[in-house]
Amino acid sequence: MTITIYDIPRRTGRSLNPLCMRIKAILNYKGIPYRTEWVEYPDISATLRKIGAAPTSIKPDGSPDYTVPVISDPDHPTEDGSPNVISNSWKIAEYLDEMYPTSGVVFPRGTKSLQFLFDEHLSKSCIAIITPAFVIKTYHSLQDGSQAYFRQSRETLFKKKLEEISPEGSEEWNEAWKNVEKAFADLALILDKNGKDSQFVLGDTISYEDFVLASVFYATAILMPEKWEEMKHWHGGRWAIARENCLPYFEKV
Repeated sequence: MTITIYDIPRRTGRSLNPLCMRIKAILNYKGIPYRTEWVEYPDISATLRKIGAAPTSIKPDGSPDYTVPVISDPDHPTEDGSPNVISNSWKIAEYLDEMYPTSGVVFPRGTKSLQFLFDEHLSKSCIAIITPAFVIKTYHSLQDGSQAYFRQSRETLFKKKLEEISPEGSEEWNEAWKNVEKAFADLALILDKNGKDSQFVLGDTISYEDFVLASVFYATAILMPEKWEEMKHWHGGRWAIARENCLPYFEKV
């Protein structure tokens, strides 16, 4: 049987959600067969509830929040015989290492706490800054069934019209990208501790965080190719190498 991964469809028919892309790339790295169940934004909550997925967070109003990626694994059923259903990209990666350890691990022994700290730093100092710049590009990449939901939810979150969220070429946009470059410069200094010729976050060994980085760069290259042309030359070309190292696993996501 085959693992099912739940993802959001795009107009291209391929994934552009970095969280989903990194899990699909990890499945490709491990050589684990899978199929994609495409779910439009308005249907995510009902679909994931139906398969017994756990919520990934709690909304401000106290209700559970269901997000993708989620995987369903019939080859490792629960006690009642139903497929194992795992939410949250970090937890999915942990599960895949536990259940499929012989196909290559992304959390080498003794590195999980270090990777967790790196993940927190990357999320708060880099990804959080860059996210607003992606909103309108993401909206236009979605299929019709998701666009209205995405617009309403993001306009509620940012408290402004979609077109007013870090519009391209604006002072807000330019300042955001300056901050992104500085954040990645700080990240490069951290990674240089491994030696300037190191290829991966852990030095010589590929890990979960390499797939996290590559998913951000892969999405940027698709949604904002002109910005990726700039980014890939930052800091001695480190980020182009980071993307290239994982690219074979992302080509079929």
